[in-house]
Amino acid sequence: ATEGSWAQHLASPLGLFLLQLLVLLLVAKGAGALLKRLGQPAVIGEMAAGLMMGALVLGSLLPQLQGALFPASSLGPLGMLSQLGVLMFLLVAGAELD
Repeated sequence: ATEGSWAQHLASPLGLFLLQLLVLLLVAKGAGALLKRLGQPAVIGEMAAGLMMGALVLGSLLPQLQGALFPASSLGPLGMLSQLGVLMFLLVAGAELD
């Protein structure tokens, strides 16, 4: 592989999308596991991870990293996937109420 092969993969929309998913899942699961060890529900840590990875924390502290990892041109597919996740969460929550 050439030296610039990683940059070429991240320049493609699919490569960037997969990197975004990997980072988001690792941070969310890590924060969830940390809060679970502290006796709190894992979902609270996962939600806090979403706040940390967004413009509120990451965008304020490291705007270059946030801009490189989540450029405006890539937010469409990520937003669509997040809406699908909310829909699945509501479906599961509704099924548990029955």
